[in-house]
Amino acid sequence: MGGGDRGGGRLELLPLILAHEEAVELDLLDKGIDYRDYFRPGGGASRLTLRRLLLIVEDLDPFASRFWTESEAFGLWWQLNRGKKDRFATGDRVLMDIAGGLSQEPYWRLRVRQIVEAEEIKAEKAARIRAGVAERERRRRMALAAKPAKPVDPRPDLNAADVPALCAAPGVGPVLARRVVADREQHGPFASVGDVRRVPGVGAAKAAALGEKFRV
Repeated sequence: MGGGDRGGGRLELLPLILAHEEAVELDLLDKGIDYRDYFRPGGGASRLTLRRLLLIVEDLDPFASRFWTESEAFGLWWQLNRGKKDRFATGDRVLMDIAGGLSQEPYWRLRVRQIVEAEEIKAEKAARIRAGVAERERRRRMALAAKPAKPVDPRPDLNAADVPALCAAPGVGPVLARRVVADREQHGPFASVGDVRRVPGVGAAKAAALGEKFRV
């Protein structure tokens, strides 16, 4: 990875640093650096500019430092430190040398690969969950779209029909139509077309005629 790539990757450290400031402050204190200098003009007495802060945090031991252990951003650490074996603590380098005699793959690479693979497994599992949720939502929408639309009854509403409209029904004249409107206003809307038989003068035949012309 080139220097430009690492420079761009270092900027990704800043939100992590701000999210884990206490861990960073303690890690820097171990090195005799006051983290508060970062917020002072010119980086304070430690000359802790943004560039220097990012370089120092990048250089922290991934297994022993508080920041990398707490943030668990080992994938980003691997991008920034790929191939830089000298960035490990003495204890890790000893284990690297021992493992080097037992395996063709150095210990540090094995350890980092295990961490990166674990992150990849977590990301893959999260992606599968998101895909499953999206698929269920897609199927739900398809099922809703497949449902047949409720047919619309073109007949006018009996509870909204006025006298001229009611007169359109066979056998219903103005007098009976006015009775239907008056009954509706006095006793409330009809629960069904058959309910119109409560109106004096409306029998089964006229109710059926009204039912052909109107709905409720």
